[in-house]
Amino acid sequence: MKGKKGMVMFAAANLVFLAASAIRLYLFITPCRLEADCRGCGVDTEWLKQWEEQQKDGGQGILKMAAWQVGSREEILAVSTKRKESARPLGVYGSLDQVFSADLLSGTWGLTGREDACVLSKDLAEALFGSTEVTGEQILLEELSWTSSETSNNAKDQPSPINSSAKKEKGKRKQLLVVAGVMDREGKYLLVPMSEGTVETVSVLFERRFQAEEKMREYFPFADACLLSNHL
Repeated sequence: MKGKKGMVMFAAANLVFLAASAIRLYLFITPCRLEADCRGCGVDTEWLKQWEEQQKDGGQGILKMAAWQVGSREEILAVSTKRKESARPLGVYGSLDQVFSADLLSGTWGLTGREDACVLSKDLAEALFGSTEVTGEQILLEELSWTSSETSNNAKDQPSPINSSAKKEKGKRKQLLVVAGVMDREGKYLLVPMSEGTVETVSVLFERRFQAEEKMREYFPFADACLLSNHL
């Protein structure tokens, strides 16, 4: 009887240990991706560059960051097939792979040092080219520009958000883009690198989940919400 009781206690202790280990793994080892809604806050790429410099000095366990603005629908022309399709472009500052929780079907997440490279959703790639294996293909659309606003020059203190209602502006010239990759995402989207302009959403991939949401709210206290998007 005593032996059975001891075995039960031993099993219970093991379960507690395993549960504690699982919680520790979840909090301290699992990466965590969070988003902040910055619409109406006037956050732009210059502000984000200052913020990135601050985080490099502080070593806050940030793996990747992306920020983007969603544009209005544009007519996209596939150069090789002459097919046209309406799609929504997203101007992205930072890591393109942090915009959607999607895997790559082909190619890469952009081309290093090139702002004329884009990533298509699978639905857009199939509509334009009839395939998702379209790395190196070219598309043509009306030139995109993203309005930029002034920002704080104080690189040590946290920059203040800009009170601006910046909106996307469209030029009259055509813009030629090279397809760098295709992502496993439904809907017709294309991700385009953006070096300057305002952003609506910021996504940060933290090294661990522990206190990630607290850090996110600290970094972007002016944002309406910090939403847990996914963990890896």
